[in-house]
Amino acid sequence: MVEYDKRKVIKVGERSYAITIPKKWSKELGMKPGDVVDLIYDGQSIIIKPLIKTSSFDIPGRIILDIRKSKDHLMREIIACYIEGLNKVRVKGEVRELNKLVNYLQKKLVGLVAISKIGSDYLDIVFVESYLNLDEITKRATSIVKDMMEFMLEYFDTLNEVYLDDIMAYDDEVDRMYFLGLRLVRGKLIRIQRIEEIFEAIDTVLFLKNIEHIGDSLDSIANVLKNNKGIIIIEKDLHDLFIKVKKFSLDALFAYTNNEINAALNVLASKQSMRELIEKGELRSDLGKLLLKEFDTIIRSSSDIAEIVVSKCIRDKACSCTYFYPNYAKSK
Repeated sequence: MVEYDKRKVIKVGERSYAITIPKKWSKELGMKPGDVVDLIYDGQSIIIKPLIKTSSFDIPGRIILDIRKSKDHLMREIIACYIEGLNKVRVKGEVRELNKLVNYLQKKLVGLVAISKIGSDYLDIVFVESYLNLDEITKRATSIVKDMMEFMLEYFDTLNEVYLDDIMAYDDEVDRMYFLGLRLVRGKLIRIQRIEEIFEAIDTVLFLKNIEHIGDSLDSIANVLKNNKGIIIIEKDLHDLFIKVKKFSLDALFAYTNNEINAALNVLASKQSMRELIEKGELRSDLGKLLLKEFDTIIRSSSDIAEIVVSKCIRDKACSCTYFYPNYAKSK
């Protein structure tokens, strides 16, 4: 739970300022006078992280990674450290290359802050905890994907490439929500108190993975369209087909967001006809067929989201009574 307090800045000596911390917070974090803390400044805020605070899921020892073996491998390793719940990673390498990598990863990982010392060939990457919870993350990811689909439709209507640029930029935000969601789910599983929370966590991971697939497909479509401006003129059926794909996907997202099993079942009932529609798409160019493949991915991922809704309903006794056993529900 996030708590709020307001404190005055106190002048200490000629060069420093101090801010007092509520005793309750210090006690909960295990802090006492004389302890050392990390201070992180990101240009907008100051973050205090106690060094002595540990948890049952912290990985012991210091993780040191090296950029010289492979930038791609290093990127994947840092993302893995983030998902696994680490708070700090030290990276070795040439500062300029490290800064390029950090700038890229900041588009993918919420709360990534890089700390370096002058003359050092090491860079400390700190992952600052987010105030978002899992429910907020899923809603945010859903909203982003909806916007991406609206941008795609606007492009088909206007052929204005600004909408394609917006789609590609928004895909980074979908990735940020996906990785942050995985990080929070892992922490939640460690502290689990009810068996139902395990299933809820699995549902969240499956949803985020599928929403990421949808975002990636929209990003791929935008890249193809941006690099091949003539395809939209050649393949006139793209517009009408995308409208149907968009509706199918948004119906699945509505079902998940509102826990509407009827909407989810309607989505699953129309899955086969939608896939057949895509398979019969009369797009002539190879690039057009590539777009059909991405449309199919959106259909598959949206269907998987609808299946999550049905599974959740089956696990929910109230829902299973009211929907699967209506006579029983009426007699209660």
